[in-house]
Amino acid sequence: MTIKIVRNENGNCINFVGSSNPVYFNSCLSAEVDPNDSTLVNVINDIHTAASGVKEYEFYNIEYTEWQDRDGNPFASAADVADYITLNGNVATGSDVAAGYKGVWDAAANSPDLTGLTPNNGDWFYVSVDGTYDSVDYVVNDIIKYDDANSVWTHIPNTTVRVDQLEQ
Repeated sequence: MTIKIVRNENGNCINFVGSSNPVYFNSCLSAEVDPNDSTLVNVINDIHTAASGVKEYEFYNIEYTEWQDRDGNPFASAADVADYITLNGNVATGSDVAAGYKGVWDAAANSPDLTGLTPNNGDWFYVSVDGTYDSVDYVVNDIIKYDDANSVWTHIPNTTVRVDQLEQ
């Protein structure tokens, strides 16, 4: 099975060609590398997750080699797939809104350097490498989001619990 990731501008959403799993118009999706296996990708429904407070998946534990970009090209890693889905899987904002997903951030190396950025309110990064920055501990798949009112990057921890942790 191969799943091609194609942005549908008319539906303001993303289509997963080759999958029987529907994606609804005006949906917001993001993706993450599975915390237990760095070759697997999980696709998250951000709207349902925000509404319920519990992470809701559209796809779970799909090998990164099963995904292709809109032109049929394979990805080099699960992180590349997750970034591509997150970039293309969100409702487009109006042209007067400049905030949005800015990529991944290495908390150990502060890369890209947060002090050198000129962010817009609401800009955000996924944490790609565990680390401590400005006395805050970050782990992979946490989010940092810029709060313009206070001129700070806020930490949004990833609260996902794995099944094996629940079983213990």
